[in-house]
Amino acid sequence: VTGTSATPAAGRFAIAAVPFVEGPATLTATGTDAAGNTGTAAATYLVDTEAPLVEILAPAEAAILGAAPVFVTGTATDANLLDVTVNGQPASLGSDGTFRAGPFGPADGPVTFTATATDRASRSSSATRNVIVDTVPPEISIRNAGTSAPIPADSLFNAPITVAASVTDLTTPTQTTHTTTLDGSAYAGGPVTGEGSHRVEVVATDGAGNTSTASVTFALDTTKPVFSAVLPAEGTIGR
Repeated sequence: VTGTSATPAAGRFAIAAVPFVEGPATLTATGTDAAGNTGTAAATYLVDTEAPLVEILAPAEAAILGAAPVFVTGTATDANLLDVTVNGQPASLGSDGTFRAGPFGPADGPVTFTATATDRASRSSSATRNVIVDTVPPEISIRNAGTSAPIPADSLFNAPITVAASVTDLTTPTQTTHTTTLDGSAYAGGPVTGEGSHRVEVVATDGAGNTSTASVTFALDTTKPVFSAVLPAEGTIGR
């Protein structure tokens, strides 16, 4: 059998050890009887002793993803690759060993993508990628720092106020930033002075790039009324 001799017993023979080489192989058995007649039989089989190598290339580990549909791409290497799935969804395979699965629409929060590659010998291996999905823009509150109360639109105040802005994002709070402007210029806090109308605008951006904007207009009137031409005049004696 392929260069190795075997002695039949009751019409059967066995080879103790056949060298396994990864990939397709053919065994050829040649039998010879006492009269010198020969017969040949061949069997072709596939040797696959190694699991596929699979790697996720995108999205990156710990990436923060927004509202756009998510696609998972990577590579899977195996001479006898059968298929690749990502979180149970079949991936499309390229001739160069690349794969692509999606679109996925996971809920906000931590998400794990698992890519599993399987070969024709039913051996499989997996790779994982952990990301965060954040599709909801931050929430903004503009308040009077002195009272902690929200500032209603078109409010009128009789004394300077300090404006406080708070921003809330449930999914990526530590990556969320905001800027505040007062009458078009950067505002870092402190009393708002100056008679008349003022406008505060806050722009917030979370870790996934979702943005939200809030603004409020209010007015200051700190001048007391002045009376003039009051009648009757001071000192007038009426009758």
